[in-house]
Amino acid sequence: MDALNREAATLPGLVRDRRFRMECAAIVSLAHRLTRRLRREDPLAGRVALKRPDLMYAAGAALRAWS
Repeated sequence: MDALNREAATLPGLVRDRRFRMECAAIVSLAHRLTRRLRREDPLAGRVALKRPDLMYAAGAALRAWS
């Protein structure tokens, strides 16, 4: 997963369309957050889901990709 996340992290910088770049940045940040959460929590024992802070973090990543 880490190798795929590292590879995906380069994607927003390659996208020229601003809105699509922002969406890519948000998705990449959510993938990183989910990866960390899956390392801490057992998906077989309970639901591993995104929480409000994770979504706010993704929104911040999208805004940083604006430029």
